[in-house]
Amino acid sequence: MVGKVVHFEVLGDNPKALQNFYGSIFECEIDANNPMNYGIVKNSGEGSIGGGIGKTEGGSPPHATFYIEVDNIQAHLDKKTENCLEF
Repeated sequence: MVGKVVHFEVLGDNPKALQNFYGSIFECEIDANNPMNYGIVKNSGEGSIGGGIGKTEGGSPPHATFYIEVDNIQAHLDKKTENCLEF
């Protein structure tokens, strides 16, 4: 029941700086040519994933989200929360 990351999203106050930073360190193509300037990170081949880099909205703090694919979401959540530590 191993999950795999299939998409990610990084949001912050300065999306252009985030897009430049992540584009340079991961050497990936980011297309932000859209009205929201939301950077679409293209997957670069086998084993890579796509994602997005944009601006936070509504006063949200900067954050990252990882989307994980599993066969059975409830079984996966049950297993992962059995030994969950409180943060």
